[in-house]
Amino acid sequence: MLFVGRIIDGLTAGNISTIFAYVADITEPKDRGKNYGIIGGTLGLGFMIGPALGGFLSHFGLHAPLWAAALVTFVSLIWAYFALPETHIVDKNASTEHHSLSPLSSFLQIKTNKFLVQVLIAGVFFFLAFAMLQGNGTNLFKDSLSWNPDSIGLIFLFIGAIDIVIQGGLTDILTKRFGERKLIVLGLILCAVGFGLFGLLPIFAFGWLAYLAAFFFSVGSGFFEPAMASTVSQSANGKNQGLVQGAYQSLQSLTRVIGPLLAAAIYAYNPANPYVLSVILAVLSVVFFVRLYRAKQLI
Repeated sequence: MLFVGRIIDGLTAGNISTIFAYVADITEPKDRGKNYGIIGGTLGLGFMIGPALGGFLSHFGLHAPLWAAALVTFVSLIWAYFALPETHIVDKNASTEHHSLSPLSSFLQIKTNKFLVQVLIAGVFFFLAFAMLQGNGTNLFKDSLSWNPDSIGLIFLFIGAIDIVIQGGLTDILTKRFGERKLIVLGLILCAVGFGLFGLLPIFAFGWLAYLAAFFFSVGSGFFEPAMASTVSQSANGKNQGLVQGAYQSLQSLTRVIGPLLAAAIYAYNPANPYVLSVILAVLSVVFFVRLYRAKQLI
């Protein structure tokens, strides 16, 4: 049943791509960084409330958080159906070709957009590092700091709070002040610092160090993610926003498959290994983006 549920969840996971494409449809290019930041802030809010609410509801049975999640999803469906106007003109005569159902179809269709391909390649290193932290962070906290679920929940609450402040409140100001190019590079550098500090936890098992690492990572990802999403969006015209966002989100999903498996494999040899590798990946991402800037392919 667990696998069936996850398969259904995966098959219907295209909503994130659609949301990003929808925002691109209703937003001027210059404002997309701000609005993608707001989306990031709402995700951070969910990241704060969700684990806490789930923990509270679990006292009524392990099934209670899942039924609550189903109810929230149903309410979201009703709200989206009645409150959101359609932004894409539907061609009723259009037919869906079998090859378009392939998971690789979106990548094959964007291969002629060399700029977008290079941006995605530059970003994939960060997404892979992020996926390793997502998949392995709980083990690190439990093994290195002997934290229980409540303590681990608190640091996720901390990360979510920073997401709200950075992405939900400061993205517009930061974008106007520094520009998306600088925010991408600065965000990656801060994330690299955060990954490095996480890697020190097996040696220096201090709770404050975990929070310091989480601070650098959260601020860095808060800088990077809206600027990256806006850059990807501006690389395509209005008709191709769904295609581009689908490729972008699919790429992140792919790293979330590979990242946890890779982190688990190398964690067994040394708990610091996934985070040392994450630092290397973040630095590689910086190098790729800087090369794009110097080639004047990204402004």
